[in-house]
Amino acid sequence: MPTMTIRNVPPDLAAALITMAEITFEKGNLKESEAYFSRYTRLVNEPNLPALVLGVKLARGMGDRAAEDSLLQQLRRRFPDAPQTRELQEARR
Repeated sequence: MPTMTIRNVPPDLAAALITMAEITFEKGNLKESEAYFSRYTRLVNEPNLPALVLGVKLARGMGDRAAEDSLLQQLRRRFPDAPQTRELQEARR
């Protein structure tokens, strides 16, 4: 079976994965949420603002400081003026 690349990933698949990551996160199932989020990030070159916010919250919940740092860096670089970026940075202090 050929490996999927970003060019042939159905857009609905990425949307479904991030939605499942959000739902499982809200239910408190961090490991399952992380699995969906990880699959999503392998399919999407540049996660959108809501996905990055979820990723930071998920990394914090799992105590993964390296992932949190990486996702916060992406937020600062791509969405420097977003209120969510400021809120997540301030919550870290």
